[in-house]
Amino acid sequence: MGSLDAKPEQQSSKRVLATPLMAVYAPPSDGGSGRLLFMRDGTRLAQLFDERRLEPLGEPVPVVEQVGTFLLSASFSALANGVLTYRAGKSATALSALGWYDRQGKELGDAGEPGTYSYSDLALSPDGTRVAATRIDPKSSGAGQVIWLLDLTRLVSARFTFDLAPDLAPVWSPDGSRVAFAAGRAGGTGIYQKAANGAGKEQVLVGPTEDAKFPNHWSRDGRFLLYTQQDAKTSADLWVLPLTGDGVPSGEPMPFANTEFSEGQGQFSPDTHWIAYASDESGRVEVYVQPFPAPPSGGSKTPVSRDGGNQPRWRRDGKELFYLSLGGKLMAVDVTEGPIFKAGSPKPLFQLPVTSMYDNAALNVFRGDTTPDGKRFLIDTAKTSSEPLTVVLNWTAELKKK
Repeated sequence: MGSLDAKPEQQSSKRVLATPLMAVYAPPSDGGSGRLLFMRDGTRLAQLFDERRLEPLGEPVPVVEQVGTFLLSASFSALANGVLTYRAGKSATALSALGWYDRQGKELGDAGEPGTYSYSDLALSPDGTRVAATRIDPKSSGAGQVIWLLDLTRLVSARFTFDLAPDLAPVWSPDGSRVAFAAGRAGGTGIYQKAANGAGKEQVLVGPTEDAKFPNHWSRDGRFLLYTQQDAKTSADLWVLPLTGDGVPSGEPMPFANTEFSEGQGQFSPDTHWIAYASDESGRVEVYVQPFPAPPSGGSKTPVSRDGGNQPRWRRDGKELFYLSLGGKLMAVDVTEGPIFKAGSPKPLFQLPVTSMYDNAALNVFRGDTTPDGKRFLIDTAKTSSEPLTVVLNWTAELKKK
């Protein structure tokens, strides 16, 4: 729990309960104590909660076992009025699949096993033959975030990271020989790299600290790694780590965009002269392009999106920039690299199958990617469950009997 009113530098949070996902507060309907509902090992539990002391009371009580997706039909008011809606099933998370789409939005098929895992982010290899994706195993009782590599030609996948702490936000080196990723380790969250063939141990690129870090992109010349770093005072910022040709840090990280607003999801242009990124400086998230490295007098940024946008991706030849609108449409913009950056008008390509998964305010991960020629798109899409919905009226009455 944390306060919505406290300033970032005065914020202090306390852990209320241990659960990897899907916790929600149900207000009291009879003037008593409210309840925290949460998932643990496939079971929906209810825990009495003292609003004044901000502490749980007693032991949690099971409400429903073998819950697949827990739905709040009318959010908190439904729970307060004694209405509980859920979908039965063996998985504790909403499943998803990696699906291929063309520029007209025609579904070309799934990549890998559909509806087996939930994915949180992904990245195509530079040659477009492999994908690195963070899988959330629904059978895991912990966070369960690990990175897997999928061969798109043979449709064979292999686990890439094995630590118990979450690993996410994979990024390929320009030659496809290494993968950088964010990882929770002793001391906080850092950025590590590992050989794509799985050989050898992981190597530290940016050491772990309390400020979470997420790699965004590796420049094509191999000299820079762009990443998002969370900061208590400036929210999310973009930083650049200088590297040698073999991926060894060659200097200290340097800030690229670290204003009082949130900046993230950075992407180097193919010629490494520009960076596309998302920022909320206008009051909503938009896509901008700024020169790299920034001129001594400061580089002016060019707005690319209209009416909101995030998760930019360059076409490999640098002539087109894609992004996701806040309404869930895949957009394309004709661009010109060189001494002066020019951007055309955004054109909608197609509506994504699920919009809620793409309005990503965190600005640190990517849920889709494009092939080098910009003709196909690999997108994380939710899979509809065939299990029926169950609506329970006056669900708190049953708890009083336990």
